[in-house]
Amino acid sequence: MDRTAQASDPQRNITVTASAGTGKTYLLVTRLLRLLLSDTPPETILAITFTRKAATEMQQRITERLHQLLTLSPEALNGVLKAIGITPDDAMRNKAQRLYEQLLRCEQPLRITTFHAFCQEILRRFPLEADVPPGFEILESSGLLEKRALDALFSDATQQPDGELAEMLAILMAHCGGISGTETALKQFIQHRSDWWAFTLDQPHPLAYASETLARQLKIGTVNHGEDADFLTPSLLQQCEEFSVLLSRHSNKGNDAHAALLNQVGDDSQPSQQRIAAISTVFLTEKGEPRKRKASAAQSRSMGVDGQARFLELHHTICEALMERQDQLNRHQLYRGSVAWYHVGVRLLHHYQTMKEEQRLLDFADLEWRAYQLLNHHNNAHWIQYKLDQRINHLLIDEFQDTNPTQWRLLLPLLQELASGEAERNRSVFLVGDSKQSIYRFRRADPRLFATAQRWLEQRLNAVTSPLDISWRSAPAIIEFVNLLFDRTPLGERLSNFQPHETHQQSLWGKVEMLPLLDPDSDTKAPPSATFRNPLEQPRIGSGDAWQHHYAEGNLIAMQINTMLNDGTAIKEQDEPRTLQLNDIIILLRSRTHLSAYEAALREHNIAYISNTKSTILDTLEAQDMVALLNTLISPHNNLALAQLLRSPLFNCNESGLIALASLTAQQRSHHHTHSWFTSLALIQNQLTHDDPLVRAYRLINQWQQYAGELPVHDLLDRIYHEGDLQQRYFAAFPAHLHPRVESNLTRFIELALEIDSGRYPSLPHFINRLKRLKEHAPDCIDEPASVNHTGAVRIMTIHAAKGLEAPVVFMADTARVTKSKRAHHAIVNWPSEQANPSHFFLCGTKRSIDRDTMKLLEADDLEESREDTNLLYVALTRARQYLIITGCTPKKGKELGWYGAMAEQVMERDAIQNNTGFEMSNGTVLKIELTEQPESIENKTAAAISPVSPAASTATALTARSLPIENHTIQPSRAFQEASHRHGLSTPPSDDEEDEQSIRGETIHRILELMTHHTAPGRAVVTQQIMEEQGVNVAAERVLKWVDEACSLVENPELGWLFDPAQFDAAHNEMAIHFSDERGNFAGIIDRLVIKDDVIVIVDYKTHRNINLRNAASYGARYREQMAIYQSGIEKIWPDKRVKKSLLFTHSALCYTL
Repeated sequence: MDRTAQASDPQRNITVTASAGTGKTYLLVTRLLRLLLSDTPPETILAITFTRKAATEMQQRITERLHQLLTLSPEALNGVLKAIGITPDDAMRNKAQRLYEQLLRCEQPLRITTFHAFCQEILRRFPLEADVPPGFEILESSGLLEKRALDALFSDATQQPDGELAEMLAILMAHCGGISGTETALKQFIQHRSDWWAFTLDQPHPLAYASETLARQLKIGTVNHGEDADFLTPSLLQQCEEFSVLLSRHSNKGNDAHAALLNQVGDDSQPSQQRIAAISTVFLTEKGEPRKRKASAAQSRSMGVDGQARFLELHHTICEALMERQDQLNRHQLYRGSVAWYHVGVRLLHHYQTMKEEQRLLDFADLEWRAYQLLNHHNNAHWIQYKLDQRINHLLIDEFQDTNPTQWRLLLPLLQELASGEAERNRSVFLVGDSKQSIYRFRRADPRLFATAQRWLEQRLNAVTSPLDISWRSAPAIIEFVNLLFDRTPLGERLSNFQPHETHQQSLWGKVEMLPLLDPDSDTKAPPSATFRNPLEQPRIGSGDAWQHHYAEGNLIAMQINTMLNDGTAIKEQDEPRTLQLNDIIILLRSRTHLSAYEAALREHNIAYISNTKSTILDTLEAQDMVALLNTLISPHNNLALAQLLRSPLFNCNESGLIALASLTAQQRSHHHTHSWFTSLALIQNQLTHDDPLVRAYRLINQWQQYAGELPVHDLLDRIYHEGDLQQRYFAAFPAHLHPRVESNLTRFIELALEIDSGRYPSLPHFINRLKRLKEHAPDCIDEPASVNHTGAVRIMTIHAAKGLEAPVVFMADTARVTKSKRAHHAIVNWPSEQANPSHFFLCGTKRSIDRDTMKLLEADDLEESREDTNLLYVALTRARQYLIITGCTPKKGKELGWYGAMAEQVMERDAIQNNTGFEMSNGTVLKIELTEQPESIENKTAAAISPVSPAASTATALTARSLPIENHTIQPSRAFQEASHRHGLSTPPSDDEEDEQSIRGETIHRILELMTHHTAPGRAVVTQQIMEEQGVNVAAERVLKWVDEACSLVENPELGWLFDPAQFDAAHNEMAIHFSDERGNFAGIIDRLVIKDDVIVIVDYKTHRNINLRNAASYGARYREQMAIYQSGIEKIWPDKRVKKSLLFTHSALCYTL
């Protein structure tokens, strides 16, 4: 039995350590499949993952697998069942092919959910026990409420300036160095509120407990730190005097100055603080470190041998005393700052929680914590555990390395119930994770919990650990490079239990390249311009050396992309080779800091891209245009908003029109000071033609102003989108590769009208004001949505955003960047994985104010950060399927080279590459690995014809591949009248007006026939009204009525009953999309109507030509014979057991012509 069959066995408790690309999702879905095949009721299965996207993918995968079982032949089904460890027989085959329908019809379906959705389900089931309001709502973004809570906190402190809160807030501000640091610290308290609740759990006085615990940990409970005079002991003063005498013996400028300072130390009349400062100046540097004093021959002659020894001894002793004093001061400073942080943070948290309760809101931390308390610390916890346990027999958890301590503690009671449940119940646990891919520590994820869970399950449920290290994703070149970096190396020691990787894709060609670093000292800056830049015509280029260096790196990446595209680089897709396209490429960055530089470089090289920006939707042009429109509806005399609106693609007014408005406004203002552009727009209407954009703008703005006072925001926007033909107008203004982004942003904007305050406040001014506040305080709530359509565009994203993704070509950019930990004013939480509560919870100060014991704790934290940094590198490397290109630019300061330096150092030290012809090292390229050649030509060649090349026979030279001879055809005969007419020379080209008339008439009649033949049968009056609304004022009502009559006469024609009367056919479909491939290429189109009767299918295409009769129908029909034959080929693939007929329905003459 292979590893997959063992791990998916529902009789076993399994923990799977799944490396990147090894098929963990496939394994998890296989486990679900085997549970269903073993007659497990779907409602007793609970699968938990961490994101909605992952849960949706898992649900989709299991549905696809079940559908596959339904459609397979008996022989193929036997093979699939054997592959997953099931012995096929008639009963099992029958069961497998019934599962798809059973799952679809199941009243209580399979539960595949996220952690937060699972917590939400528990709380909704036990709202009284959990003390949550029934019917609570989820707060997706908390930034705005956090800001309101912070304002309430400052208001409390201001109202009672002599109160405890004001005192603690003053201490905290002093500790954090101002308002900015204080806000950072308080936001940290909110973010770590679950840790605070756990730290003070079951304590009657949380603040006192936290303060006492911290004092005990800092060992300052009995120390009096208030008197500096305590430090100036007689012994210390005597040592300073002795040291001063020795300094004077070895006279020089520095020693004489230090001796003079020490001579003032014995003066009791001077303040103690000033005397201690003098001692510190002599013995410590400005950084607080001991001055370097060492023995020398000259010093020995001046002081004598014994004097020099005593001199160095005194220096060491006094430095230690000063360092110990500073350490004690740092402990007390940390204590005072943390205690103030506790007090202020608790008050802030009270405001924040109260505001949520008033609005019946729970955020994600609330969901986890309330569920944790309900299952662990409630009076009825055992009863609740029992009730849940009765519904869960099989628990599956994905991405366990991303679990945080609260989530682990809320899962533990469920696991305990599973472990102690009745023996006769068939139950199991299945965990999947990989500590090497834990990169969400900033979200409190703790990869150590995976090892803790593995040990717990081994001890109590006899669970077996199953490692997966053989990749289904990456080519041998990628895997070899990963092993080169991490297998028994210093880098590999930072990863958790790295095992050498292998790959199933032994024949897959690929390449890894480390390009040389760009030198910041080289001339990468653009030459200075002799003239000033015109900001209206020339965009601003990013400033600063760093931006220029990353722009140069972006140029290098862009040139590499164009080279790969021009060379016809071959990639493999579904076992077939094809040429590389833009959407096969991902550029990975560690952060978005220099994202704009890479974007500018791609634009410079005309490479389409979709980037993972941190901007909000309100930063996009289309959303700003919509805000300008709404501002115009509220304040018509806002000239700037109106000008932006008129120039937007919605109205597309030209410059001359705006100049005319501005001139008229200037003239009128000499008489009326309040005259505005909108007033001028009204006055100028009589001077314009009916098709002028300004006429359309005035009409629509007036119309929408009336709606604004009557409709909620969402309904108003819906009218605007429809009546203004918004999406199509923006599509016309943007290049094709940006259409998905534009569509996503426009859709997201109208969604905000429902999401903001759940649509409770429909007023337009309130909506705009909320948008502004969200942008300032909760930008994550209005993030620009990621486009789901990446066709024809390179994807630029952070490594965190790329987790779970893969691509044939991956560029790792900015790899020489050095990251430094920023802990000042951040929460330090130490929660050992075996403990139920955190052991440490305090506020970290600046680096110089950290004591020695705390530094040891932070060093352990640094080690965990280093591990996660290496995890991030591992995740980035393993996104690549075939090609991995690594770039970077040399940092301007320092000698560290980040990931690039670590990788280059590892490559140089490995003996494995010295005599391997698959590796190439040169001055131009730091490293190139190409273990398997790509095909010389992929024309007329399938993947099966590509034989693997042994490493010894491979070369390091990239071979070119010609473009694939695959054509894409869009076939839509009913819309191709002009094209067909011109091609066959059957008519003269119509004028523009005639063409518009024909186009509108044809599309409208198609639409009427679609509505009239819908299964709901809406009727002539309803259809007429809908068509009127859809056409608006673009078409006269008389025309619409005439077209409705023409279409309805067809539907009511008895001779066409076989086509339109439901009683005369088995099934019918309108506007049926079809997409198929054959030896001629890919074909896509839309069939106007398809009718099924017994074993016959009729394809009907509507034609709105006039003057068609029995004499000329054949000549017109001949134009469409080829296209209809293509449709017939596609339909025959779908219904191979039916005969397919083709007909054209000429609507004007009610003539149906059979081809």
